[in-house]
Amino acid sequence: MSKVLLVAAIGRGHALAKKFHQSGVEVYSLIPFANPGIISCSKEHHVVDITNAQTVAKHAERIDPDYVWVAGDESIAAGVADAVQEVGVPAIAPLKTVARLESDKAFAREFMKEYVGHACPRFECFTDAESAKNHIDVVPYDFVIKPMGLTGGKGVKVLGSQLKDREEAKAYAEEAIAADRIGGIVIEEKLEGEEFSLQCFVDGESFAAMPLCQDHKPAYDGDLGPMTGGMGTYTCEDGRLPFVSDEEYDAALNVVEKTVSGVKAKTGEAFKGVLYAQFMLTRNGPFVIEYNARLGDPEAMNVLPLMKTNFHDVCKAIVDVELERFKVEFEPQASVCKYVVPEGYPERKDQFEFSLDESKLSDVELFYSGVEQKNGKRFTTGSRGFGLTALGANVAEAYQKAENALSQLDLKGFRYRKDIASEASIAAKIQHMELIRGRPATVVPAPPASTIETV
Repeated sequence: MSKVLLVAAIGRGHALAKKFHQSGVEVYSLIPFANPGIISCSKEHHVVDITNAQTVAKHAERIDPDYVWVAGDESIAAGVADAVQEVGVPAIAPLKTVARLESDKAFAREFMKEYVGHACPRFECFTDAESAKNHIDVVPYDFVIKPMGLTGGKGVKVLGSQLKDREEAKAYAEEAIAADRIGGIVIEEKLEGEEFSLQCFVDGESFAAMPLCQDHKPAYDGDLGPMTGGMGTYTCEDGRLPFVSDEEYDAALNVVEKTVSGVKAKTGEAFKGVLYAQFMLTRNGPFVIEYNARLGDPEAMNVLPLMKTNFHDVCKAIVDVELERFKVEFEPQASVCKYVVPEGYPERKDQFEFSLDESKLSDVELFYSGVEQKNGKRFTTGSRGFGLTALGANVAEAYQKAENALSQLDLKGFRYRKDIASEASIAAKIQHMELIRGRPATVVPAPPASTIETV
């Protein structure tokens, strides 16, 4: 029987474990805490430091799986794929050098300028605070400040939103440079438009696109509040989004194609795994906000339940560099994923015991994220709690299924964003793009109060 070693943690990990299990693969998992969802799908699991490359490699050598799937950004950045391949086991994740597309934003921006220049916003990189503050005084456009290293989606701050003025921006620049793992920041042009996510399976030579998603990073309804790891996502039944034209979609695919070939030319190594390109759709087409070197979270919980093609077969095609001859198909359905998070998230790490009556969730899929199992009980870890994904003939049907399921649960101590994938929210996004493109708006609801770049 085929087997996989899954190195994972949160909701994305549960979605992967479930998909592997459904594909007839034995799942052996390495996890940093006892996630009950991943454990339930695993033949064997071990709680370890999943960023310790040598620990993972030793388990890979012992288990001898068909391949290792490395799910998280920190594990990939730590060189887990490199260590696994050194002991002779294929890894479905990019090598550390290639993964700098995600782990080092300065590297990523310089790469974009060289290989996909038309989709790269204006930017400057800084490793000393005084130079950054001097730049903030004179930069002629509104901007975003991003730490160069990994921040779990919560390090980005936008002028006019999280940063009220340039003085506050200078203070944050100094703080971020001091705290960042790499020791620097990127100050880049603030883009106006709507975000969308394009995730692709990549075998180093060719790629297969997954349905487009739209993530919602701000903590509260109306896209308000601090940045989070993602409060929810939706996809449409045609695999697109209603505000993205065919021409704009093709332009995004072209960026992925140039990225796959460009990273091999720049690093000498092929990208193998999942390339996630986060775009801002503007008046001038799609611009790359950032790259991720793995499936998104919650986006994994949208796309994996829609896969018609056997997931193990897709993984084998990645390992064998055969995606070009392999058709990856998805159900023609919409999906809506909503994260249920502790009330204090992301400002506080609320940790408490809770229980769910899973019998009330027959019409949705449940994915555990920041949840730890101890002595038969379940506790929040302080991060996002769990995600619910509903499928439907269209987004409206999937949205209603998700809302119906959530209304059946005792969510004391938790909250979620009700507006994600609502009819009014999607109509507003369509109108917003029509206004940006300069065409007459045909939809009644007003655009969102604030449109900000989020990562």
